[in-house]
Amino acid sequence: MSRQLLADPDFDILVVTEHRFADQYPAGTQIVFVDSLNDPAATVEQVIAQADVSDRTHVISLSERAALAAGYLRSYLALPGASSETILRSTNKFTMKRRFGEAGLPTTDFRLAGSAAEVRPAIQAIGLPVVIKPVMGAGADATRLVSEPAELNRAPFQELLARLADPATTSEKAFPVLVERGLPLTGEYHCDGLIREGRVRYIRVSRYTTPILPFMSSEARLLGSYTLPAEDPIAARIIAMHLRAVEAVGLIDGVTHFEVLEVGDQLFASELAARPGGNGIRRMLQLRDGFDSKAAHVATSIAEPYSWQTAGGDTEIAHVNLFARRGRVLEISTAADFADIPGIVEVDMRHTAGDVIGGLMDSSTVSGIVYARVSNAADVTALVDALAEAFRLETELVPA
Repeated sequence: MSRQLLADPDFDILVVTEHRFADQYPAGTQIVFVDSLNDPAATVEQVIAQADVSDRTHVISLSERAALAAGYLRSYLALPGASSETILRSTNKFTMKRRFGEAGLPTTDFRLAGSAAEVRPAIQAIGLPVVIKPVMGAGADATRLVSEPAELNRAPFQELLARLADPATTSEKAFPVLVERGLPLTGEYHCDGLIREGRVRYIRVSRYTTPILPFMSSEARLLGSYTLPAEDPIAARIIAMHLRAVEAVGLIDGVTHFEVLEVGDQLFASELAARPGGNGIRRMLQLRDGFDSKAAHVATSIAEPYSWQTAGGDTEIAHVNLFARRGRVLEISTAADFADIPGIVEVDMRHTAGDVIGGLMDSSTVSGIVYARVSNAADVTALVDALAEAFRLETELVPA
């Protein structure tokens, strides 16, 4: 999306980023380098010190990590769009959950832990099982389910606390963390929408193929989601929760990605992000409804209208992420390997033999994404099973 914006002659773009991302932009790009996008106040100071931004009219954030700095810059320059306060309420999970509670939305019990020393007292206050997740940041790479007291003394948990206390790069998660009660999940959903002038202009509820956190700690290899019809009774309940969540954080204009947890017949508000859903969610919504969440996000950020042409048909769409593994790829499936699986409409392979998969490995790191038409949950189960059988990935370790 950033390359599309840079190539558009109607825009005069000044990129704000960190030095280590310089090679992602073509020669001639106007760039201001800052020390860390995680520090909104310092980012604004460094931008103003390096560039004349007097005539800039809008600020667009293309990642959740940069959203708060973008909101701070927007507020500092009195520009239109979501303010730093609104963005804080839709990125800071502690602030967000407090707002949810005040709005009467059902949530899990939670406490804030600002350091490793505060994690155990927070756990003791809530009681096991708990989920530990960074207050800021998307993705599940630093999120951990703790079910037994012995886990607190084991190496994986201690290594997680050490990484949070001293992250290797600004892209990795850091303290503080949210410690919240773990639930015996029976399902997990996401609800993606577009809000303009406080009104819902687009909405679609989808169900994950399996709840994300149990998936991350299991031996399962494939994760995705599938859209639900508007008349689905659970979708109707989640749409109502979504509206209350939007009002709770004070979002007037923007795209939303709302996560909901299911325990039996109970639904719990988990998180609301003022950004498009990641991985294959954007394309899944395009195939289902013709709605492009990233294009809508950009249009909303620059106060332009956004319209879309309905894709046509009422068939639901599923997307399935094919897992990735760190190392050099020796062998990997191609789109042709899935040709005989019923319902598939598109395959987006991200890697080929010879590629090196590395860097930060989180829930967005995939080898490819498969999109298919489905009629019900049984179709989704059959799709995931068939892909698990057909997908091949062989890698070798690459010396550091």
